Amino acid sequence: MKQIKYDDFQKAVKTLGLISKMSKNAIRSKYLKLSKEYHPDGENGDTEKFQEINDAYHLVLKYIDNYKFQLSKEEFKNQYPFSDKTEGDWLYGI
Repeated sequence: MKQIKYDDFQKAVKTLGLISKMSKNAIRSKYLKLSKEYHPDGENGDTEKFQEINDAYHLVLKYIDNYKFQLSKEEFKNQYPFSDKTEGDWLYGI
């Protein structure tokens, strides 16, 4: 399994405007809202922004699925140190 780079993950989180302790449903809602706003067939259509949002969403989902359940909190903290406290990490708040 290919490891997702921390910088790529952080960029995806910023692109989607995610905040701490968002559920998967909240992340999906945010993605749907942004993808609708920037859809190429829409009023404010922007193909590049739409693709960036789509890629970011799928990267975040892949990250959650691959790492949350495969790594212990300690392993996760060592690979992706968001903060000193794992309770503050948005991923472990899901």
